[in-house]
Amino acid sequence: LIIGTYGAAGCSSATDGYILGGHLSSNAAYTDAIQRFSFESNIISNTHGNLTVGRAAASGHSSDTHGYTSAGNSPTPLEVTIDKFAFVSEGNATDHGDLLVARYGGCGHSSTTDGYNTGGHIGARTDAMDKFAFSSNVTASDHGNLVAIAGGKTGQSSTTHGYASGGYQPPIM
Repeated sequence: LIIGTYGAAGCSSATDGYILGGHLSSNAAYTDAIQRFSFESNIISNTHGNLTVGRAAASGHSSDTHGYTSAGNSPTPLEVTIDKFAFVSEGNATDHGDLLVARYGGCGHSSTTDGYNTGGHIGARTDAMDKFAFSSNVTASDHGNLVAIAGGKTGQSSTTHGYASGGYQPPIM
């Protein structure tokens, strides 16, 4: 990595992986860096551009042509912003819309047409599921609720479903 981070989100194109934001490992400040690395070589990642705001504990999403990051902690402190950037050319992300629920630590999922942010923390843990279209810059819609409220889940995507696995349930504080 060019910039050492933790708490970053991730997404991928067919050829590259992307590291989105996070905390700088040296001082816990938020970074807005979009870093890219090739799947086919051992080349150190390159800075691809910047997010609209530095953040950590965000969720990553991928369409065929663009990367997205949603929610997260930032100096504000909770984000609703969905950022979008093109895989094909280096450049900064643009504001793609907003989630319904500001949160951090949610799961990121992707279908061929939509991104999903599920669960996470809004102060307390939440079971909210937000859905946003890759094709238009609009506010996300409510997509239902997770079966169980838990923090620290990991998100996975198949071609037809999203999954939120693991995590911890109350009363851990």
